[in-house]
Amino acid sequence: MRYYVDTNILARLYEGVGETKSLVNFLRQGVDEVLIPAVVVEEMVWLMSRFYKSSKKEIIEFQRSVTTLGEIVYEYNMEDALNLFEKVKAKFNDCVIWSVMGGDGVVVSYDKEFDKLPGIKRVEPRDLIN
Repeated sequence: MRYYVDTNILARLYEGVGETKSLVNFLRQGVDEVLIPAVVVEEMVWLMSRFYKSSKKEIIEFQRSVTTLGEIVYEYNMEDALNLFEKVKAKFNDCVIWSVMGGDGVVVSYDKEFDKLPGIKRVEPRDLIN
């Protein structure tokens, strides 16, 4: 199974809250494939600099640690993302993640907006570690 990690999971991991530590252990030990869309990394860098007011050094260290969690996926279909964005009420970045997934795999996210997107299965960390 392919698992795609959303930004809110990385944010909670950075904060050290919730079940994210257990999730990381689960993903590292028992999953075929963990993928992180590049747009998720980009959103997290923005969050860390603007919201958390993290230093550049902290941002770099955290993002490098993220690469040990899964493979970063850089390619997506812009036209598919735009078409979906036009049709459904969802954030554009969620549509980009959907296009990265290509209808294959599971998104690990607390964001219930993914439930509106066709062909996506969303799970929260507690669904995986319990």
